[in-house]
Amino acid sequence: MIDTSKRFVINLIAKKLENNNFKWALTGSANHAIQGVNVKPSDIDVISDKFGVLEMVKLFSNHVEVYPKHTTTNNITSYYAKLNIMNVSVDLFADIKNKFGGHLENINSQWQNNICIITTKGTFIPVLSLKYEIEIYRRLGNDSVADILSMKKNMEWATPQRPNL
Repeated sequence: MIDTSKRFVINLIAKKLENNNFKWALTGSANHAIQGVNVKPSDIDVISDKFGVLEMVKLFSNHVEVYPKHTTTNNITSYYAKLNIMNVSVDLFADIKNKFGGHLENINSQWQNNICIITTKGTFIPVLSLKYEIEIYRRLGNDSVADILSMKKNMEWATPQRPNL
């Protein structure tokens, strides 16, 4: 279940980005929750390309907590920025690569071909399809999350749309 403040921020982001010239989509637990999976997200994750991250930072310049930069953790490297909108943390990612056996692999390279659109109160929200997210979690070895996503009742295996987002 997604709380009211996160839902409001998701709608705000979607409205502000509706006439942009780059692709973006919700991913992670906020994406799962908005598609009906029983999870409680702690933040909002957005995937885009490098240009999209830079544009989002410009559009939400009063909310930037971390300016765009390449970051590396134990198992991931990405182009990353962080917003804070109404005390809701929004992580922006691009060029994500995951570490497997000492080398980096771009397992999320097909995200742009796996965008579905959720419509809520007249707002179009691009999300990564749950089917695609399940594939990614399985490749990462995170079967527990993949299993939770797979158990969603009435799973809609929507054919990803390629909207002009």
